[in-house]
Amino acid sequence: MAQVVRMGLQLANVAIMGRLLAPEDFGLVAIAMTVTAFVGLFTDLGLSAATVQKQDLDQETVSALFYVNILVGILLFFTTCAIAPLAQWFFGDGRIGWLVVTLAAMMPLSAAAVQHNALLSRGMRWMSIQWVAILSQTAGIIVGVVVAWKTDLGYWALVVAAWMNTIMALVLVWLVCPWRPGRVSNWRKARSAISFGFYLSVFNLFNYLHRQLDNVLIGWRWGAVELGYYSRAYTLLLLPLGLINNPVSSAIIPVLSRMQNEPERWRRAYLDALIAVTIISSGLAAILVVVAKPLVLLLLGSGWEKAGDVLQVLAVSMFAATVCNATGWIYISLAQTKRMMIWSLMSAPVFILAFALGVRNGAYGVALYYSASMLILYVPCVIYAIRKTPLSAGDIFVSTLPLMLSGGGSVVISNYVLALGIDQGIGLLGKVVIGGMITGIVFMILAMGVLATLKEYRYFVNRLLIYVSMRDGVRRS
Repeated sequence: MAQVVRMGLQLANVAIMGRLLAPEDFGLVAIAMTVTAFVGLFTDLGLSAATVQKQDLDQETVSALFYVNILVGILLFFTTCAIAPLAQWFFGDGRIGWLVVTLAAMMPLSAAAVQHNALLSRGMRWMSIQWVAILSQTAGIIVGVVVAWKTDLGYWALVVAAWMNTIMALVLVWLVCPWRPGRVSNWRKARSAISFGFYLSVFNLFNYLHRQLDNVLIGWRWGAVELGYYSRAYTLLLLPLGLINNPVSSAIIPVLSRMQNEPERWRRAYLDALIAVTIISSGLAAILVVVAKPLVLLLLGSGWEKAGDVLQVLAVSMFAATVCNATGWIYISLAQTKRMMIWSLMSAPVFILAFALGVRNGAYGVALYYSASMLILYVPCVIYAIRKTPLSAGDIFVSTLPLMLSGGGSVVISNYVLALGIDQGIGLLGKVVIGGMITGIVFMILAMGVLATLKEYRYFVNRLLIYVSMRDGVRRS
């Protein structure tokens, strides 16, 4: 529910800022963030995941990891300052340098919150985590909107919003997490965690290529305006992905980590979570494909039509992306981040080639080739991830592929129904509502047929019904 609130806040922010600022403003900040996001990959060093995954954890180990995070954050800030002139030269815009430096100054602050957030996740204090996220996001949005509305600072309003979000998140997480760093006399205990985090950081480095390289190429080849269309569409795509992945990942990784020595319980818990997120993501992806164009115009207003085309194509990637993202639960919970790193080395060339081919046709071309590459990697991603685990290829494909096909089928059927003209003359909001309702209903019918037919899904439904009845019994008692 907190993710729903955060998605609503982000949608409101997109709608308001899209009217207060120009596409070029978003494009400039997106270009600067490609630089800071690349360097910022190493702020965490994977040490938050190590804190969550380790079965035995003591004060000295966490303190050591905290000091490593702080040191790395400071070093990365100065590194980013050094490469800011190079980024300014590469993109050919004098405004980029100062944007990069200003955004990079947040890195030490973000580093100071890493271990506190990890301890909250390890302790499964979900309410505290979400309140911190919601309040800091709200503060950033309010400040950013006020600056964009009342001043002529333009793109700097987005930077001010990011700073406010970071500062508020740091203050709040230190307030809700009572842990404080102490003296470290023995650094050997932290070595295994640092090794675990190193491989995870390398994975994040190559994962960056298909998260940010598209922005770099579009900004370099076509400039800030074209990138503005792409970045807004990609932001809207990340909202439903975040709605699914963030809460489930934060909950399932600590749970799976506790079960890592119980193979059958681990397998069953993983498949239950995977089925749940695939049901939700396939339905949302189908709806987003159908309503992408009117949704963008409704949120951002006229002049953003191109972003609607980009979003529609990007939304196709959601069918495979959610399943591929869920393989990260396997690697992290079983301490197999080295294999996770190897997969990133194997998949990165596919994304690089896709972006290089797609950039010739601008933002739309990059989106099209990105979605195609995600669908192509679905099978090899799964097959590689299940090695040395209690899972089989059949477990994953049976649990996900029928639901993904249900989502694709609902897109085809819904577009056929809408082509009859039932959404004519009802305005943008009406088109979004009607299109979303038709697609959602069709998907529910198809998905319910799948759930009722296949044995693997019947097990999942039975466990879900038992859980709901137990919760209901507790409430009644």
